[in-house]
Amino acid sequence: KLCCWMYRVFCGEVNIGRVYISASKAFEMTPHDSNKVDKISQTILSRQQERIVVSGYHIRAASCALGVSESEVVDSLGHLNCTLWPSLDTRTLHPPINESSQDFLWSCLMHFGHVFAPFLEPTHKAWVTILFPAGSQSHSATNNVKEVNTIVSKIAHKFDTAEEVVEKAVSRLRSKGF
Repeated sequence: KLCCWMYRVFCGEVNIGRVYISASKAFEMTPHDSNKVDKISQTILSRQQERIVVSGYHIRAASCALGVSESEVVDSLGHLNCTLWPSLDTRTLHPPINESSQDFLWSCLMHFGHVFAPFLEPTHKAWVTILFPAGSQSHSATNNVKEVNTIVSKIAHKFDTAEEVVEKAVSRLRSKGF
């Protein structure tokens, strides 16, 4: 079935949108590396994160998720040397963003969220470890730029809110004997 589907895609019968592929330098493994799954996965993840390009669609979704303007997101990414898609006006290529779908908005934000990981690590280490395991190595967190701090504080606030919800749920369960 997969081959039939791929053939239909190749013939233009299935619209999969635009797909962009970027390759990093080769990753050489020795026979001794086969037991080092963590090291291999960290290397692959780091190389994927180094090649991320952020589209206008991702920027719009992130601005909705964080409640900031698109220009604030773009400015913060510029200060972190994040690569932006050459044309930020991709509105005609994508469906409208559903601002009520927080899961979707955060998925788009997490596409490039690793660039903010070093700034979140001192206060939200658990979140950084889970969401951006290789991200904390990508930038120096000594950057004191207003635009970056704005985005970081918005992400941190969302993480704090999520932790509060979990703590309340756990407290309620404990009070019920669980």
